[in-house]
Amino acid sequence: MFLGSTVKEGNKLLVVEMMNPDLMHGGRVVLPKVELHVFRGKLLWDGASYEHIRLHHYGQAPVRFELSLRFDDDFVDLFEVRGSVRARRGQRLPTMRDTTPEGANLRLVYRGLDG
Repeated sequence: MFLGSTVKEGNKLLVVEMMNPDLMHGGRVVLPKVELHVFRGKLLWDGASYEHIRLHHYGQAPVRFELSLRFDDDFVDLFEVRGSVRARRGQRLPTMRDTTPEGANLRLVYRGLDG
């Protein structure tokens, strides 16, 4: 359930907050609505996009669930989104993965026509 969103820092930061609806399994409620708060922040900085997702459980009983994230990129520019067709495009390069003590990182790489 959508609670609200805001854009800050000159359109470089997006914050979205949500709560769960009743989540059912086998005909019964396994997670009552508004027990799980989801915070999502997206920051565009220094030529990259950063995402922060935070979950907070407000229920009295422990819950167990799986969180999956699926994402991809297309590197379509603003003019293409608006319907322009480009004669040539840059090259999408292989995704780069690395793991740090802070967690796993993915780098989605594209070489534009300008290099």
